[in-house]
Amino acid sequence: MEGDKVLSNVGPKVFFIFSVLYEIFQLMVNLYTERFIQMLRLLSDRANELPNIEILKVTRWVVEYQENLIGLGVDESLAQVCSESGAMDPFMNSYVELNASHFGILGEQVQTVHDNSTDVMLYRIALAIIQINNNLLTIMISRMELKAAALWKLFQRTTLSRFS
Repeated sequence: MEGDKVLSNVGPKVFFIFSVLYEIFQLMVNLYTERFIQMLRLLSDRANELPNIEILKVTRWVVEYQENLIGLGVDESLAQVCSESGAMDPFMNSYVELNASHFGILGEQVQTVHDNSTDVMLYRIALAIIQINNNLLTIMISRMELKAAALWKLFQRTTLSRFS
């Protein structure tokens, strides 16, 4: 047993007493855990009446209880009985119902991020760059056409003036 290993450096009389009492310790942990779960079930009957902060406090109690049991050397599977018993389900359901609007807003934000994902953003940026390039090319062509027309007129004038 883990308790035997932990207390092996303690005097032989204390070690012997603890070894014998370890079964009592395990029995007490089992009984206390059962009562804790019963308390959670009684509280869960009123889960819909509790505000968010109280639900979070109950959740914290369960986590602290599990951590304390593990700290005392209790097997993790036994320590997790509280959360696996289903006694916390009404609390979680109530918490989700109370926060449905927050989850809805979060869902909308996730959708916005999804709509503006990197691929879409890159596509939009590329499209904007292409449109700007087209506009610049149109302006440059217009200017070149104007310059070409002006040069053509200048060429015609100078050529005509030489031959006239």
